[in-house]
Amino acid sequence: MLSDVQSIDNFWDNCIVALRCICISKGAKVTFFKSVETCLRKYADFSGTAPRSEFWWFQLFQILLNAVAGIIDASVVQPVVGLLMILPCLAVGARRLRDVGRSPWWLLLSITLIGILVLLYWWVQPGREDQEYISEYHE
Repeated sequence: MLSDVQSIDNFWDNCIVALRCICISKGAKVTFFKSVETCLRKYADFSGTAPRSEFWWFQLFQILLNAVAGIIDASVVQPVVGLLMILPCLAVGARRLRDVGRSPWWLLLSITLIGILVLLYWWVQPGREDQEYISEYHE
């Protein structure tokens, strides 16, 4: 029985390794799994920058997670998941704004509908490649 459990564990470990090999190629942009891992690891880190791919993959993850939570139980699970994801969402949004040369304080625009449109415009812009600017926020 123990050997069956160990073989199942080894199977899942091999699956994860295979997925990482498939999804992460040398010199590629941030992948779905890597961006989710990074954003959840930096769930309260408002410093530094986030590339466009990391931000948008994490937004897709949030949409999928909320959809699954809504299917499971829209009255209990979905609000809990929503509350748990607020801080990581704000953190990656702030890092993304910093990447396009804006202050994270611009996130306060999300209170209004017009502000959300402005934020969306900034979030789809390519990141700055100004090394002086980037090093200022990576300290």
